[in-house]
Amino acid sequence: MLDTWFSSALWPFATLGWPQDTPELKYFYPTDVLVTARDIIYLWVARMIFSSLEYLDEIPFSDVYIYATVMNEEGKRMSKSLGTGVDPLDLIEKVGADALRFSLMQQAGMNQDIRFSEKRVEDIRNFGNKIWNASRFVIMNLEGFTPLELCRDMMSRPNSNSDLRLEDRWILSRLQDTIAAVNDGFASYQMDDAARSLYHFIWDYFCDWYIELAKPRLRGTEDERRGAQSVLYHVLETTLRLLHPIMPFITEEIWQALPHEGESIMVAPFPEVEEKFKDQRSQLDMETVIEVVRGIRSLRVEAGVPPGKSIDVIAVCPGIRSLVEPKLPMIKGLARVGSLEFADSIPEQEMGKYVGVHETGLDLYIEAAGLIDVEKELARANAELESISKDLAHSEGKLANEQFVSKAPAEIIDKERRKVAELTERKQTLLDRKQALGG
Repeated sequence: MLDTWFSSALWPFATLGWPQDTPELKYFYPTDVLVTARDIIYLWVARMIFSSLEYLDEIPFSDVYIYATVMNEEGKRMSKSLGTGVDPLDLIEKVGADALRFSLMQQAGMNQDIRFSEKRVEDIRNFGNKIWNASRFVIMNLEGFTPLELCRDMMSRPNSNSDLRLEDRWILSRLQDTIAAVNDGFASYQMDDAARSLYHFIWDYFCDWYIELAKPRLRGTEDERRGAQSVLYHVLETTLRLLHPIMPFITEEIWQALPHEGESIMVAPFPEVEEKFKDQRSQLDMETVIEVVRGIRSLRVEAGVPPGKSIDVIAVCPGIRSLVEPKLPMIKGLARVGSLEFADSIPEQEMGKYVGVHETGLDLYIEAAGLIDVEKELARANAELESISKDLAHSEGKLANEQFVSKAPAEIIDKERRKVAELTERKQTLLDRKQALGG
């Protein structure tokens, strides 16, 4: 025991040739960060510090990153003998090393215990598939072009933002926010913040919105196609470099398939914020357009309109009409709208003809007649309400039972509470739908 912790205490400098004054010791010592578990802070970390102060008159590292203990889903410590462990090699064989790594990084905040969930890893496997499919789409649409030259030309001009469309300026500005968040997360050891920022940007902004907005331009004129290609390539290539420390395998594979400079993404420069692409006005304007599209999509769901069917929409949005009107082609394509008319208001006596959704500063309406069978939809909503009400009463009864609450395991009680919250939300949605249909 004495030998183990004594020799470990010398580790930071003995491995570099001490007590000789070696080049390695001069170059690498002291280091920046030690990564360790909390249960050996006194046994090892403290000993390394006082040994270094004794023999070299300086501390061996400036930061100590204490990582969390990974528990199983029930919050129990992983143990082979108890059968509560997870073999990472089996999981890697099933979903890949990148998915396992990213899922753990998502939870690597300041918590000292995190619960491992295989479902979370599978969700990140799906995220990896999303990245792969989005990258394949971009690569398929680069044929016959030289995106490196295009990007250098478009991105290097001081007034490059003036040559870009709203959606281009928006995604490039969002990318700068993501670069800043990832760099800040890594610098402060908030790995979870960095991972969440990347997940949100790639899935919610780049894949769900920008790629869809770029598709018509890729089928358009030469200038439209070149502009969309440049931004698609720039955003994808930059994002891969940002993501590489957390998902090294998929990012290297895709990066090698893209036009690139250098031997490997591992030695490519890590992205830094480019101030010329920060554009808060474009972000606010584009978010307004997105809210309109989301509102129309929500309206379709509320009215039970089939996904492939076009609808005619009336919008009451006096405060944002000047912004929305020039973007009608974009909105119509994303939301499958036949016509979108603007009105100052809907007369109270005519409200019964419409199904509507209401957001801040935005009311959207469609005429129910001819689109849906109101009686049929009301009957379906009533049947679902009856079923939900029974389940909700059963769960609420269990939680009101003191004997159940005092004896049931914590995870069972939490599960029942989540069920009540979900059922309550669904019930309110159905009640709102009935009201919209005049029921």
